[in-house]
Amino acid sequence: MLSIRHTRDKVEGSEENRRNSWSQIRDDISLAIISGEYNDGDTLPSVRSCAKERRAHHDTVRKAYDTLAAEGVITKRRGLSPVVACGGTDKLLLLAKSAFLGEQLPAFAAQMRLLGLTWSEVEAVDVAREGSGT
Repeated sequence: MLSIRHTRDKVEGSEENRRNSWSQIRDDISLAIISGEYNDGDTLPSVRSCAKERRAHHDTVRKAYDTLAAEGVITKRRGLSPVVACGGTDKLLLLAKSAFLGEQLPAFAAQMRLLGLTWSEVEAVDVAREGSGT
């Protein structure tokens, strides 16, 4: 699974609270953009629509959108739904790659060393998964 999380405080509380934190909403929207569900120039759901769908407060969704706008991923226009910015997908991919290489890969490599795994063994798992269609 692709993860593009920034370093943030953990959200305490119920599963729904974690699912509806602004950072999780930001990550979910980012993943939808990176995976091609939304392309540059596409309109995202309105703040109210997204809040209603997720059963989240509209200010929480607004903060997620504000963060994406500050990163240059989306553009916001008063009274209109946000739009994926021209080059927004590429910006997200750069952020995701940076997070992966700077945070996730080193932690993964350390876990591999701890377990005595080789890259060949990891690659064999990936090849086996591709062959099984999962």
